[in-house]
Amino acid sequence: MKNSKLEALKTKKEQIEARIKNIEAKEKNRAKKEDTRRKILIGAMVMEQMAKSNDAKSKVLASLDGFLTRPLDRRLFGLDASQSSQKREPEKGKVQKLNLEGKPDEASRQSEKRKSA
Repeated sequence: MKNSKLEALKTKKEQIEARIKNIEAKEKNRAKKEDTRRKILIGAMVMEQMAKSNDAKSKVLASLDGFLTRPLDRRLFGLDASQSSQKREPEKGKVQKLNLEGKPDEASRQSEKRKSA
């Protein structure tokens, strides 16, 4: 008698765990879709600004020149693909704020100085 109750509880537990995993997967998928949508909208806005202003275009391209490392990605924006080997890969987990010229902003530079000291 006790074994059947225990087995029923274990079965319910497995079902609940499966439902939890399913809900977590759906939430992760939703968050990923939202992130992709944000990136698309930001990209569309920047591309529109680049089309309207040569100054905006040159600033964005300068930022991309310092950001893009893969030759294929650099060619998409008309940047010299051979220079990608000279670019250093960003460190994982390290976020650096850039100004419009693609250079670290003052707060990022000060933070780096404190870390290295």
